[in-house]
Amino acid sequence: MKKKPYISIIITYFNKRRFIKKTLNSIFFQTYKNYELIFVYDDSNHEDLKYIKQHLKKFKNKKIIINKKNSGVAKSRNKAIAKCKGNYIAFIDSDDLWKKTKLMKQLKFMQKKSSNFSFTSYNVINEQNKFIKKKNCYHRSNI
Repeated sequence: MKKKPYISIIITYFNKRRFIKKTLNSIFFQTYKNYELIFVYDDSNHEDLKYIKQHLKKFKNKKIIINKKNSGVAKSRNKAIAKCKGNYIAFIDSDDLWKKTKLMKQLKFMQKKSSNFSFTSYNVINEQNKFIKKKNCYHRSNI
């Protein structure tokens, strides 16, 4: 039996408490389950840390990195990449939502196309989850 690829999901956090529960749920309820979650807390104010740890309990395979001071998204993602065990890496921002089949569909696409990198179109929503607009990403080859 062929082993499923392992995906490392990286999420960085800075001052997005009002969104983080829904974001984490959109990861937790993915149809593709062979992943680890690497959560980087990049907020020097640690007030939200207890709240976030409570919501991270449901994830079986997780790592939490707590920055001593705010380092920004790029440095935080690089710290997380150094801890990844996955065959693939997926980034999600702490105020984003994924559809349930996002990981599965993107993984299948990448395997079919023998891609090392991919990105997707996305919908922009407001705080009430109402659709505002769609941002389309178009396929380009030989990048």
